[in-house]
Amino acid sequence: MADADLIYELRLTIRRQAPEVFMNAMMLGYLVSDSETEHKLASSHSDNSVYTLNDWKVVDSFLHVDEASAGMTHIAYGGIPIWAMQYRGKYAHKAIPFLKSALLANYREGRWYGGRGPQLFQSEGWIYINSPDSESFENFKGEERIFDPEGNLAGWHSYNGIWMLKKKKK
Repeated sequence: MADADLIYELRLTIRRQAPEVFMNAMMLGYLVSDSETEHKLASSHSDNSVYTLNDWKVVDSFLHVDEASAGMTHIAYGGIPIWAMQYRGKYAHKAIPFLKSALLANYREGRWYGGRGPQLFQSEGWIYINSPDSESFENFKGEERIFDPEGNLAGWHSYNGIWMLKKKKK
């Protein structure tokens, strides 16, 4: 097998594994942080979670002030960036535990839906709605919203992401 063929096969393998690596990283970072960690984050206005496994590295960075937040998650393989997702928006503090539950619902099931939660998630009167333009891991954008039990908008994020490696053989 020629070097170009080996590189192509490696890229296909990386592409197949990347969504699972992303979801595993998210389940070990911000979504499962304890109240002591959250207190530290609230005082510093930022967080940077890093997940590594063999040649994989996932970095999830976000900033927040009051109810506004913005962040970026990126995946590298062998030190080469291969994928990135950005998000921004506002969430009432009371909506954050429900947001984490909605995101974890998808990640625990291994479901890719715009890199966020399911299309619809409900619990104790709270409603989460996710509207990606595509279910692709490679190029996507969308918006998620949360409504509180009284039906008021409790927050939203818009997001987008892109696969950074070429797909075809040279």
